[in-house]
Amino acid sequence: MAMAKNGAIGLNNDIPWHISEDLKRFKSKTLNNTVLMGRKTFCSIVNRLGRPLPERLSLILTRDLVFAKRTQERFQNVHCFISLDSVLAWAMKKKFKKLFIIGGSEIYKQTLPLATELDITEIDANFEGDVFFPHFELQDWEISNKSWLFDEKSSLRFRFTTLKRLKFLEA
Repeated sequence: MAMAKNGAIGLNNDIPWHISEDLKRFKSKTLNNTVLMGRKTFCSIVNRLGRPLPERLSLILTRDLVFAKRTQERFQNVHCFISLDSVLAWAMKKKFKKLFIIGGSEIYKQTLPLATELDITEIDANFEGDVFFPHFELQDWEISNKSWLFDEKSSLRFRFTTLKRLKFLEA
C-alpha cells in the first residue's frame, strides 16, 4: 500500500502518483498470491489494465450482487463476497497462508485490526485525495524503514516501511 504524508491513498478512483519502484515491489510481493480489495479498487485496476491483476487470485468485497455475479462470470480467478466474515471463512477453508489487502479505505478500515504486518510505501509529499488510509497507532507496531529513495520520473522521495504488530511478536 502506498500512502502520502497526509494519508492520501487515492483520488478519483486512481493512485495520485506513479513510482515504478513501488509498482515493482507491489508486483513482487503479491504475484502468485491472493489479494483482497473492494469493488472500487477492483474497477480501477480493470479500467487501467483491462483485466484483473494477472497471476493473482482476486477476492472482492461488495454488497452489489449484480456486480458480483457479472464479475465472476466475466473473469477467472475472481471471487466476490458480501462480508469480511464470509471472505475470511472462505480463505481459512482454503488454508491461505497470506492474504494481501490492497484497498480501498473501507477495506483497510475493516481489516486493520486483524493485520499482523503492513507493507507501506511512504511518499514524502502531501497529495490531494478523496480516499485516505485509516488512522492507526504507531506504538502498536515494530517499524522497519529503509532509507529514502528518489524517483527521477516523478521527482518524489519515497521509502518502503514494514510494520509488524507488537502483540503478535510478544506471543
